[in-house]
Amino acid sequence: MRDSYRVLARVLCPVVAILSTVVSVSAAPAGSGTSLRVIIRLNSSPDATPDSASGLSKPASYIKKEYPSAISAKVKSLDIPDVVVTQIAKEDLQLVINDPNVAEVFEDTLSKPSADIGASLPEYEKPVPPYSESKDGTVIAIIDTGIDTKHPYLKNKIIAEACFSSSSSEGIKSHSLCPNGKDKQITSGAAIDCDLHISGCGHGTNVAGIAAGGPATSDGKILQGVAPRAQLIAIQVYSRFDSADVCGNKLPCALSYASDQLSALNYLYESRNKFKLSAINMSLGQGKFSQPCDKDLLFNTVKKLREAGIATVVSSGNEGLTGFSPSPACIPGVISVGAVDASKNIAKYSNTSDMVTILAPGEDIISSQEEGKYGKQSGTSMATPQVSGALSLIRAQSPNAKLQDLIDNLVAGGTRVENLRTKKLLVSLDIQKTMSLLAIAKASKQPINISAEQPLKWDGVSPTRVVVVPAEDNNHDNSHKATAYLESSTGKATAVINKEGFYVIEMKEGINENDKAAIQAVFGEKSKISHETLSAPQER
Repeated sequence: MRDSYRVLARVLCPVVAILSTVVSVSAAPAGSGTSLRVIIRLNSSPDATPDSASGLSKPASYIKKEYPSAISAKVKSLDIPDVVVTQIAKEDLQLVINDPNVAEVFEDTLSKPSADIGASLPEYEKPVPPYSESKDGTVIAIIDTGIDTKHPYLKNKIIAEACFSSSSSEGIKSHSLCPNGKDKQITSGAAIDCDLHISGCGHGTNVAGIAAGGPATSDGKILQGVAPRAQLIAIQVYSRFDSADVCGNKLPCALSYASDQLSALNYLYESRNKFKLSAINMSLGQGKFSQPCDKDLLFNTVKKLREAGIATVVSSGNEGLTGFSPSPACIPGVISVGAVDASKNIAKYSNTSDMVTILAPGEDIISSQEEGKYGKQSGTSMATPQVSGALSLIRAQSPNAKLQDLIDNLVAGGTRVENLRTKKLLVSLDIQKTMSLLAIAKASKQPINISAEQPLKWDGVSPTRVVVVPAEDNNHDNSHKATAYLESSTGKATAVINKEGFYVIEMKEGINENDKAAIQAVFGEKSKISHETLSAPQER
């Protein structure tokens, strides 16, 4: 069993199964010295043994009946088939793991918001530019500490609210932050941001503003989120803790159980036909993992959401780690987001690994804060909703596109950034360039489909003049569009010459890989681009 997975698997050899070792970068495990809070997934009834099959139709009842002495707290159903949460004595854990009717046992880990540090969203002194306006109908879900729905930046944007927050009297005690005091609430007002005297609260209001806030005026300047015409679903998944074991010196604090995150994702999946979800934002995390977490508790639900065309966008974390990602950023299928600083370099606090999908500005981001105020925060939490907002913008332009195509669009429109820690290249979000690429692609009837796997080298040089043979299905004259687009997207003086069947493009400052991507957006992904070389006459 790899130390990357916080899952307790049944072992096939006569060895006692133990908790996988994980170094947490967010919070202590959700257990005490003698017991552990766990999530138990039972086999579905067809796989059950005959003498207990009937009990599996009620998982909570089955666990209570089979393990009355091991259970030290109530058994909580998650409204998800075959899954329950409870506190169990560590000495009895092996009994549950070995039960043939138990498929998996997970530790119910705790996550914290990915913002202890706080890119600035642009402060527009004129009306917001056209590229920032998505069509009505796109929806971004914010799984976080809740949202201040009365904030002027977010007013009338919330179309649904839910709260999944746990109270536990065993182990490390927690208290539900749902307004009704229960573990679940799905109604208007359910996801109001938690009390600001609790460390971590207010985070969701800030994140929501970055994704879809405004436009609004502050100090004479027009502020807006990335997708201001998108609507929001607010989901509160944090609980209150009063123990220094998990809060450190920030008492009390808000932390999120993995089981509550699972409930939130499942709620969104079940509501997928009701809302036109473009992205789910999760600016939170726990643990450090060097490999993809395909056995994570949330993996199956993330996979189902992706298959339904809904992106789960997750922050990469703020511990400054290289080669590691927290959960859920390590889960295959999520869009993992790191941060760049004001100099457009990878922020020193941003975790980076091969599991990071894209970067976005993460330094001094201006957004909504408590009590109707505005302020700056830094962290991968602030970078992540910019990607969620960008996906909403693209989804509005291409409502029937496959999710992978939307992700490819973000990569194609991004700026290459060298990871100075590893010398590898990553892609940083460039919303304006991405939307410009989409506009050009739409006008030229050529899709943007530049894979993230595409080599980033241009034979080690930057030529000033190239020859472009358009893709076979791109047979119309693009020179007038290409000149204007390439100059605006690259910032370089450009000449595009139509040679009747092929084009010559000249940039005196040199044509790099980003420029090549822009050329392909105009002339087709399969267009052939080559250096124009010079030949001298052959002498005898």
